[in-house]
Amino acid sequence: MTNLFRLRYEISFLFIALMMGILAFSSARELPEPTFEPMGSAAFPSAIATVTVLLVLLKSLQLFVTPQAREEKENEKEKEKEKEKDSSRFTRSLVMLSLLVAFVAMTHFLNLAWWISTSLFLMAAMSFLKKPAGVTPLIIRCLVIVAFSLILDYIATQVLYLDL
Repeated sequence: MTNLFRLRYEISFLFIALMMGILAFSSARELPEPTFEPMGSAAFPSAIATVTVLLVLLKSLQLFVTPQAREEKENEKEKEKEKEKDSSRFTRSLVMLSLLVAFVAMTHFLNLAWWISTSLFLMAAMSFLKKPAGVTPLIIRCLVIVAFSLILDYIATQVLYLDL
Protein backbone atom coordinates (compact mmCIF):
# COMPACT_ATOMS: atom_id res chain seq x y z
CA MET A 1 0.00 0.00 0.00
CA THR A 2 1.35 3.42 -0.86
CA ASN A 3 2.19 5.83 1.89
CA LEU A 4 -0.32 8.48 2.85
CA PHE A 5 1.55 11.45 1.36
CA ARG A 6 1.92 9.82 -2.04
CA LEU A 7 -1.71 8.72 -1.99
CA ARG A 8 -2.93 12.26 -1.24
CA TYR A 9 -0.65 13.67 -3.92
CA GLU A 10 -1.89 11.23 -6.56
CA ILE A 11 -5.55 11.68 -5.63
CA SER A 12 -5.25 15.47 -5.80
CA PHE A 13 -3.48 15.23 -9.17
CA LEU A 14 -6.17 12.88 -10.49
CA PHE A 15 -8.89 15.24 -9.27
CA ILE A 16 -7.27 18.24 -10.98
CA ALA A 17 -6.74 16.29 -14.20
CA LEU A 18 -10.35 15.09 -14.14
CA MET A 19 -11.64 18.63 -13.64
CA MET A 20 -9.47 19.85 -16.54
CA GLY A 21 -10.81 17.10 -18.79
CA ILE A 22 -14.42 17.85 -17.87
CA LEU A 23 -13.84 21.58 -18.34
CA ALA A 24 -12.24 21.03 -21.75
CA PHE A 25 -15.07 18.73 -22.81
CA SER A 26 -17.78 21.16 -21.70
CA SER A 27 -15.98 24.09 -23.34
CA ALA A 28 -15.66 22.13 -26.58
CA ARG A 29 -19.41 21.49 -26.59
CA GLU A 30 -20.00 25.26 -26.64
CA LEU A 31 -18.05 25.77 -29.88
CA PRO A 32 -20.16 26.74 -32.90
CA GLU A 33 -21.39 24.18 -35.40
CA PRO A 34 -19.08 23.64 -38.39
CA THR A 35 -19.93 25.21 -41.72
CA PHE A 36 -17.24 23.80 -44.01
CA GLU A 37 -15.38 21.21 -41.97
CA PRO A 38 -16.85 17.71 -41.66
CA MET A 39 -15.66 17.15 -38.07
CA GLY A 40 -15.89 20.69 -36.79
CA SER A 41 -13.74 22.66 -34.41
CA ALA A 42 -14.82 20.70 -31.34
CA ALA A 43 -13.42 17.35 -32.50
CA PHE A 44 -9.84 17.82 -31.31
CA PRO A 45 -10.60 19.35 -27.87
CA SER A 46 -13.26 16.70 -27.28
CA ALA A 47 -10.80 13.94 -28.17
CA ILE A 48 -8.16 15.36 -25.83
CA ALA A 49 -10.72 15.70 -23.03
CA THR A 50 -11.94 12.14 -23.56
CA VAL A 51 -8.39 10.75 -23.48
CA THR A 52 -7.68 12.76 -20.31
CA VAL A 53 -10.75 11.41 -18.54
CA LEU A 54 -9.97 7.84 -19.65
CA LEU A 55 -6.39 8.12 -18.40
CA VAL A 56 -7.62 9.47 -15.06
CA LEU A 57 -9.97 6.51 -14.74
CA LEU A 58 -7.21 4.04 -15.61
CA LYS A 59 -4.81 5.60 -13.13
CA SER A 60 -7.43 5.60 -10.39
CA LEU A 61 -8.12 1.92 -11.07
CA GLN A 62 -4.40 1.22 -10.87
CA LEU A 63 -4.12 3.24 -7.68
CA PHE A 64 -6.99 1.62 -5.81
CA VAL A 65 -7.31 -1.88 -7.29
CA THR A 66 -3.76 -3.18 -7.69
CA PRO A 67 -2.24 -4.54 -4.48
CA GLN A 68 0.96 -2.88 -3.35
CA ALA A 69 2.85 -4.48 -0.47
CA ARG A 70 6.05 -2.48 -0.79
CA GLU A 71 5.60 -0.49 2.40
CA GLU A 72 5.32 -3.60 4.56
CA LYS A 73 8.91 -4.61 3.71
CA GLU A 74 10.51 -1.22 4.39
CA ASN A 75 12.28 -0.51 7.63
CA GLU A 76 12.35 2.84 9.45
CA LYS A 77 15.42 4.23 7.67
CA GLU A 78 13.94 3.58 4.26
CA LYS A 79 10.69 5.24 5.34
CA GLU A 80 12.59 8.34 6.43
CA LYS A 81 14.40 8.49 3.09
CA GLU A 82 11.07 8.12 1.31
CA LYS A 83 9.62 11.03 3.30
CA GLU A 84 12.56 13.20 2.26
CA LYS A 85 12.09 12.16 -1.37
CA ASP A 86 8.37 12.91 -1.19
CA SER A 87 9.08 16.30 0.33
CA SER A 88 11.63 17.01 -2.41
CA ARG A 89 9.16 15.88 -5.09
CA PHE A 90 6.47 18.07 -3.60
CA THR A 91 8.80 21.08 -3.58
CA ARG A 92 9.82 20.41 -7.18
CA SER A 93 6.16 20.14 -8.16
CA LEU A 94 5.39 23.45 -6.48
CA VAL A 95 8.27 25.15 -8.26
CA MET A 96 7.12 23.77 -11.63
CA LEU A 97 3.56 24.88 -10.89
CA SER A 98 4.79 28.37 -10.04
CA LEU A 99 6.78 28.45 -13.29
CA LEU A 100 3.62 27.49 -15.17
CA VAL A 101 1.66 30.23 -13.39
CA ALA A 102 4.42 32.70 -14.30
CA PHE A 103 4.16 31.58 -17.94
CA VAL A 104 0.42 32.18 -17.97
CA ALA A 105 0.92 35.56 -16.30
CA MET A 106 3.53 36.53 -18.89
CA THR A 107 1.26 35.68 -21.80
CA HIS A 108 -2.05 36.88 -20.42
CA PHE A 109 -1.37 39.77 -18.06
CA LEU A 110 1.93 41.16 -19.32
CA ASN A 111 0.99 40.57 -23.00
CA LEU A 112 4.46 39.35 -23.91
CA ALA A 113 4.83 37.73 -27.30
CA TRP A 114 4.00 34.05 -27.09
CA TRP A 115 7.38 32.88 -28.34
CA ILE A 116 9.19 35.04 -25.78
CA SER A 117 7.16 33.78 -22.82
CA THR A 118 7.47 30.18 -24.07
CA SER A 119 11.23 30.56 -24.43
CA LEU A 120 11.57 32.02 -20.94
CA PHE A 121 9.38 29.31 -19.43
CA LEU A 122 11.28 26.48 -21.13
CA MET A 123 14.67 27.95 -20.21
CA ALA A 124 13.67 28.33 -16.57
CA ALA A 125 12.09 24.87 -16.38
CA MET A 126 15.00 23.12 -18.06
CA SER A 127 17.53 24.96 -15.91
CA PHE A 128 15.57 23.99 -12.80
CA LEU A 129 15.20 20.34 -13.79
CA LYS A 130 18.76 19.85 -15.02
CA LYS A 131 21.57 22.25 -14.31
CA PRO A 132 23.70 23.00 -17.38
CA ALA A 133 27.17 21.46 -17.36
CA GLY A 134 28.89 24.52 -18.79
CA VAL A 135 28.51 27.62 -20.90
CA THR A 136 28.46 25.88 -24.28
CA PRO A 137 25.60 23.47 -23.41
CA LEU A 138 23.68 26.40 -21.93
CA ILE A 139 24.06 28.46 -25.11
CA ILE A 140 23.06 25.49 -27.28
CA ARG A 141 20.07 24.81 -25.05
CA CYS A 142 18.94 28.46 -25.24
CA LEU A 143 19.31 28.59 -29.03
CA VAL A 144 17.33 25.36 -29.48
CA ILE A 145 14.59 26.59 -27.14
CA VAL A 146 14.27 29.93 -28.95
CA ALA A 147 14.19 28.19 -32.35
CA PHE A 148 11.58 25.72 -31.07
CA SER A 149 9.46 28.55 -29.68
CA LEU A 150 9.66 30.51 -32.92
CA ILE A 151 8.65 27.43 -34.93
CA LEU A 152 5.70 26.79 -32.60
CA ASP A 153 4.66 30.44 -32.86
CA TYR A 154 4.85 30.31 -36.66
CA ILE A 155 2.76 27.12 -36.81
CA ALA A 156 0.18 28.48 -34.38
CA THR A 157 -0.22 31.86 -36.07
CA GLN A 158 0.40 31.15 -39.75
CA VAL A 159 -0.78 27.56 -40.17
CA LEU A 160 -3.50 27.17 -37.53
CA TYR A 161 -4.46 30.88 -37.57
CA LEU A 162 -4.64 31.17 -33.79
CA ASP A 163 -4.69 34.64 -32.31
CA LEU A 164 -1.82 34.52 -29.82
